[in-house]
Amino acid sequence: MIRIVDYDPAWPDRFEALRKDYAQALEAGCVPAISIEHVGSTSVPGLAAKPVIDCDIVVAEHVEAATDVLIGLGFSPLGELGIPQ
Repeated sequence: MIRIVDYDPAWPDRFEALRKDYAQALEAGCVPAISIEHVGSTSVPGLAAKPVIDCDIVVAEHVEAATDVLIGLGFSPLGELGIPQ
């Protein structure tokens, strides 16, 4: 079951903490990030949402190195999810 909750004004701060952690980890792994963006329903002020902070991490190069860094943070790679390149 998908759980939707009222907007939480702490979500932007939670994203900012995640953004800093991800940026530091990528920098330590010598992976330059172009941007780390707060996306999805929790990024919209006032909108009820699933209580999951979604982030887009954009890198121009070093995708495999970025994947390794994110695995080290506990992420699981899902490949291209069937999306053609």
